[in-house]
Amino acid sequence: MTRKHPRPGAGRRSRSARTLSGVAVAVLASGVGLAGVARMPSSGRRMEIGRPQARVAAASIATPPTTMVESAPATTTAGVTVAPVGAGPDSPGTRTDEQEIGAQSLRLIAFDLSRLPGWTVVFLPGRAGYRGRTLPASKRIEIYVRQGDTARTVAYNLGHELGHAVDVTYSTPARRSSYRSIRGIEADARWFGCADCSDFATPAGDFAETFGFMVTDPGFNWRSALGRPPTNEQRAAVTALYGL
Repeated sequence: MTRKHPRPGAGRRSRSARTLSGVAVAVLASGVGLAGVARMPSSGRRMEIGRPQARVAAASIATPPTTMVESAPATTTAGVTVAPVGAGPDSPGTRTDEQEIGAQSLRLIAFDLSRLPGWTVVFLPGRAGYRGRTLPASKRIEIYVRQGDTARTVAYNLGHELGHAVDVTYSTPARRSSYRSIRGIEADARWFGCADCSDFATPAGDFAETFGFMVTDPGFNWRSALGRPPTNEQRAAVTALYGL
């Protein structure tokens, strides 16, 4: 299900607030070819969230009907690096288009990724259906880059998936309750939907959309079915609630 809403263009976070502290961007070999990867130091969590076609067509993000266990993240001092640690058969030692666009999209995210220690962001070739998935059990985000995707388009998909990562890392029942109140969502609304279902009509999906909207730019293609994009006041309240 997709619903389009007008997007306010004011009150966004300054690009100067963006940092990639604690993130290493590398190239790893995978079963489907080379994948661009952003890494942070690790531990594990159980859930899988998938994101299909990101723009106009119907989209779904698979979420589990389970309760998440919260944990505080560790800190990291690693710097940002770009390193070819794998090689393709045609261009040894070089990155694929997916990796190049993925690296560019990371720089469009106004969020300190070191706050998600242990998470890995992998940029893979495009596939039918999903545009991205979040797998908390392995602290892994997969972004599927299709031919013709721009860094900005990929950043929108990545912003949503990072929203899920922030949710399962930092949310508590009290925070989720406060978020529902901020966004005017019914207090008894179930946070997650069913597995392999669209999450745009769930509080979890609305949170991910709100996060993506806040950390990218006014062009973010808003898809939540629970309301319009967050107002300046709502963004300020969510920022304070999660210390963003």
